[in-house]
Amino acid sequence: MTTAAPTGDSLDMVSEQLAPVRLELLDIASTRAGGIVDSARAEADAIVAEAEASAADAVRRAEAHARATAGARSEQRLERDRADAHGLVLRTRSTIAGRLVDATHRTVLNLRDDPRYPALLDQLEDLAHRQLGPNAAIERAPEQRGGIVARHEGRRVDYTLAALADRALAQLGDDIEGLWT
Repeated sequence: MTTAAPTGDSLDMVSEQLAPVRLELLDIASTRAGGIVDSARAEADAIVAEAEASAADAVRRAEAHARATAGARSEQRLERDRADAHGLVLRTRSTIAGRLVDATHRTVLNLRDDPRYPALLDQLEDLAHRQLGPNAAIERAPEQRGGIVARHEGRRVDYTLAALADRALAQLGDDIEGLWT
């Protein structure tokens, strides 16, 4: 089964139709995500501070070694240690970003327990019917995914909770970089 590529007009229409759903999801998720973001930011600060302290310590050790032994070999060691320290900071950031994605997915899946969840599913189904037509086959996603998936004439829309969360995270883009600054 193939998914038809949406046109610019249909993307605008879908985006407009998704606006109330996106606002509702953002409202629900932001209520729960505040604590997760604060926790992630605190954890990120602590991990980055620890990584920076370790990196600074490694650089200090390398510089001391470079002064003691001098020469090209020491300079290479210093550069390697700096690269290792930088790699440690990058790996730490990647780990934190992964934890944020995991925490967001866990939080959005908790929406299934919210009393407003059935109304959200109804809105998503209405949106899918508006997008794909009244004959679209709607599948309420399995419990582990939440949301819905709809298909019609080789086209498919994925409004599972994880997919919607991924789209919301993608829209945050550079805001996630704020965790490191």
